[in-house]
Amino acid sequence: MLVVHHARKSAGRMRAGQALRGSSEFHAWGDSNLYLRRSGGELTLTVEHRAAPSPPTIGLALAQRGDALALEVASSIAAPTAVPTSIDERITAAITEANRPLPIGELRAVCRVRNGTLYERLTALTDAGQIVRGPEGYRLATQP
Repeated sequence: MLVVHHARKSAGRMRAGQALRGSSEFHAWGDSNLYLRRSGGELTLTVEHRAAPSPPTIGLALAQRGDALALEVASSIAAPTAVPTSIDERITAAITEANRPLPIGELRAVCRVRNGTLYERLTALTDAGQIVRGPEGYRLATQP
């Protein structure tokens, strides 16, 4: 199913899904969401997945093809890096890189997953003894 929606004005600095106008349910509803943005003369395509890391942002250009216009890939904005593949790996990588306990809000922003999924995985990792929840947030069980 495809839903076309629009973003609120002055939302250029917001994460794409958070810029959707109206209910935040649009953002939470999709398994995969594509966001096309224009900033000045630049067009970018951002992809968000519910259960996978997002690929790099793609720069697009409007190209003349005879009497028609078409979008074509102009560049990849961010070079792909070694990205943890599972949500558990993303959680542990985020905590490791921060080198300090991370509150749930920061973990969600870094891991880019739904709240329900994040809480489920944090509970499983805590039950498995891999992470510990403290007053300042979540930390690896091996961190002091």
